[in-house]
Amino acid sequence: ASKYNKKEREYNSDINSKFNESIQGMQIIQAFGQEEKMKDEFEEINDKWYQVMRKYVILDSAFQWTFADFLQRFSLLLLMVYFSTQYINGVLGISVGMLYLFGEYVSRLYEPIKGTIQQIAFVQQAIAAGDRVFELMDMEKEDNPEEALTVSKGRVSFEHVNFGYTKDKHVLKNIDFTAEPGQTVALVGHTGSGKSSIMNLLFRFYDPQSGKIKIDGQETNQFSRQSVRQGMGIVLQDPFLFTGTIYTNITMDNPLISKETARQALIDVGGLELIEKFDKGLDEPVVEKGSTLSSGQRQLISFARALAFNPKILILDEATSSIDTETEEIIQHAMNVLKKGRTTFIIAHRLSTIQHADQILVLEQGEIIERGKHNELLNEKGVYKEMYEMQKKGQDLST
Repeated sequence: ASKYNKKEREYNSDINSKFNESIQGMQIIQAFGQEEKMKDEFEEINDKWYQVMRKYVILDSAFQWTFADFLQRFSLLLLMVYFSTQYINGVLGISVGMLYLFGEYVSRLYEPIKGTIQQIAFVQQAIAAGDRVFELMDMEKEDNPEEALTVSKGRVSFEHVNFGYTKDKHVLKNIDFTAEPGQTVALVGHTGSGKSSIMNLLFRFYDPQSGKIKIDGQETNQFSRQSVRQGMGIVLQDPFLFTGTIYTNITMDNPLISKETARQALIDVGGLELIEKFDKGLDEPVVEKGSTLSSGQRQLISFARALAFNPKILILDEATSSIDTETEEIIQHAMNVLKKGRTTFIIAHRLSTIQHADQILVLEQGEIIERGKHNELLNEKGVYKEMYEMQKKGQDLST
């Protein structure tokens, strides 16, 4: 039973995962006509769960009821045979009432036995579920010191950092650079070159295997992960909005951020038209994931969210990829005003958005192969120049 219970919990988890995946990706599934394929995959997992539960139910029924009843009736049979033999041989005289009493004793004796067998089944289910919980609890905890990091200027330095999501394969190799306060540093490169991994390390979502990451001269791994992130703001490629209002999505319910601050943050990133468009302004309801808003509107709100927290370090993870050219120009103008006093990191495929960056780092297979300003890199006639000309050629063809 323990083996079946453990398998049942695993398959039940797989079923829930498949449900979640199907619901989240319903539009893609329908757009590409994959309904039958998803149905077959679900039925395969569901059938495995059914087969395991079928075996468990048969085993549970056999031992909890059939086997226990068999023992009870077999004991009654032995009792009757014994008294009958004694009575026939004249050894023992017994009344019908006394015989009934002994039979009742045997029946009552097996009631707690049945209850015990039933409880054992529940215990086995609890053990199987508990094992999965304890596996998670027994995992090695992340190192998270209690001391808080204070970000005063926003100077960021990576010193010979090596990192891999698995120990046997490094995705970042000997990353070494410094971003001075107020500078804009752009990370460019092909998909998989390690741009987002650098930001994951900066936020302490992960820690490097070797090397040091410092903010204002302080090693980030010596401070709590939460305090490291407090001085940072981030705008992701795929903005995530929560159910609530535009205001609550900008402030994240932080009581220290006033409504006027949130409004000004949205205006600074070019969202004045967004406020005026809705009758309720900042109090306009936002449904799950902001599905009633356009991708550009969601990105503006996400951008305003980062700015409202007034971070010393700002990270734009391909933040302009989901908006149109006009909105991109608005954000670029706002950034030229707002990045003063902030260290800004930009991860972008569109090189037109980073031409004014103070420092451009070109990554390839986890290594920095070129660094410098836009014009300097063009003069080097390397990978950056090749990427820039390819994009420019593509834009010319599209027009």
